Amino acid sequence: MPAIRYEVVNYTPWTLLNAPMTDGQTRLQIDCYDKTSSIIAATVAEAVRKSLHGFSGTLGSVRVYDCIMDNRYDRFAPPPPGGKHWRKRRTMDFLISHKDPTPTP
Repeated sequence: MPAIRYEVVNYTPWTLLNAPMTDGQTRLQIDCYDKTSSIIAATVAEAVRKSLHGFSGTLGSVRVYDCIMDNRYDRFAPPPPGGKHWRKRRTMDFLISHKDPTPTP
């Protein structure tokens, strides 16, 4: 700790009637944890937010049109059995509009 965890919550292709789907939007959830201080979890989260919010460019083979933070909240998890430290967590959701990568055969 501190630690970061991410999860793709959903992917929505942009549907076109007369063309193949080449673009879409992904909702990415990022959790920033610390076991002793919500201030540390928030500091880590702010560094992540500054890196992602407003980003556009290329990541690997994916063209990112834009990335915005859509949601943010704090949670506290009780200590595990036998533990004494509550885990502090800041969760952020990002909406990422992007071109789908071209599949390779």
